[in-house]
Amino acid sequence: MLNKQFHTKIYSYSHSKPMLEILKTVWGRVEPYMNIYSTSSFYLSLSQKEHHQMIDYTAKKN
Repeated sequence: MLNKQFHTKIYSYSHSKPMLEILKTVWGRVEPYMNIYSTSSFYLSLSQKEHHQMIDYTAKKN
């Protein structure tokens, strides 16, 4: 749930309704698979690292 909120917030900065609709559809299709990956400590650690990088890049406006 938090992961989806995190990404939706980032996507919302585009102010593109068509893109947000597409992403909503794609998210609905891939979310079950993301839940499978989150049960692996390796993928969970990698995901957390990547999310921290996204926050850093956003803060630096990259």
